[in-house]
Amino acid sequence: MNTVQIAINLKLHVNCLQVHKLEIEYAARYGPLYKRRAQIVSGEVEPSPSECVMPGEEEKSDNDTAQDNDNEKAKGIPGFWVTIFKNTEILAEMTQPHDEPILESLLDINVTFPGNSMGFVLEFVFAENEFFEDKV
Repeated sequence: MNTVQIAINLKLHVNCLQVHKLEIEYAARYGPLYKRRAQIVSGEVEPSPSECVMPGEEEKSDNDTAQDNDNEKAKGIPGFWVTIFKNTEILAEMTQPHDEPILESLLDINVTFPGNSMGFVLEFVFAENEFFEDKV
């Protein structure tokens, strides 16, 4: 029985290594999209008209999607990450009301995969704020 369990553990380890390799590969593929999202959220760039249309919503007329916005004053997408945290079940469970002012300053979240580690690092990028001196 011990040899069977060792064989199972070995296969699980190999599978975990393969999954981690795929995670790294796909993170690189998504990188340009994450960068573009960060630029739009921070207000560094304005989204193109095509980036403002939800897939499947292309055929709606302008009258159907017209909104009263004052985009002249808005830079980027204020409160983007706090909205994500509050509307994602697992994050909402961990987010406390006192976290919200801090999350209002959050500009981006980056994931990196250090060296030969099986882990990952989340980097939280903040705008200037009263809570942290460092931006990351």
